[in-house]
Amino acid sequence: MGTKQVKALAEKLISKGLDQNTPVFLCENVGSKEMVYTDSILAKAKSEGITKQTKGPGILFIGEVLDKTLISKRLSQNPIQSL
Repeated sequence: MGTKQVKALAEKLISKGLDQNTPVFLCENVGSKEMVYTDSILAKAKSEGITKQTKGPGILFIGEVLDKTLISKRLSQNPIQSL
């Protein structure tokens, strides 16, 4: 699914009862030195979408599985190394 469909996906999830404050993360170039992530919430994703920051592949995560504080803590303790 492309990032162009994030708005529609967020709208559908909210309409099905998912909390509009549910975290949304777009992680790009995972596993490389160029990894970046964009964090948001469903309500903002519904109204604004999520813009890719790179031309690399991305993975969209929705839910508490990726909490911003957890990401920051893990990355500072154990930065991702390129293989």
